[in-house]
Amino acid sequence: GDEFFEVQCENGETCPASWDIKRTKVTIPDSLALGPDGNPTDPEIIESVCYTRLSDPFLLDNYEDDENFWSQYGLPASWTYFGAHNGMFRMLPASREECYGYDPRRRPWFVAASSGPKDLVLVLDTSGSMNDYGRLDLLKEAAITVIETL
Repeated sequence: GDEFFEVQCENGETCPASWDIKRTKVTIPDSLALGPDGNPTDPEIIESVCYTRLSDPFLLDNYEDDENFWSQYGLPASWTYFGAHNGMFRMLPASREECYGYDPRRRPWFVAASSGPKDLVLVLDTSGSMNDYGRLDLLKEAAITVIETL
């Protein structure tokens, strides 16, 4: 399976996205892609990439079963993906699209699967010293991230 298929959009044009239904693709968030060519340097990320490779046969079989089932209704198979606790993301079909910056840990499906109900109180320091060094902007960004991942 080194063949990438072009996507036909609703208007009949070919979209820039293409994929290979016989292999998976791994992405990691930009903040973790610190090595040459955007590769991870963290041993835990590298280990996650390696051990989740063992899931490829399951993902491929599952995709093929989905394809067989949904084709009778004229619908495509759904994509299958795995998001690790450390930000590593494996998906099938493999896509040529660059998804750097995508962090599954911030997606609602990941948050819902990895944690239960929460009671949360945010106490935010807005004193004058927070205006130094962009601290207030960092505080706002952190608070928004926390709220978006509830």
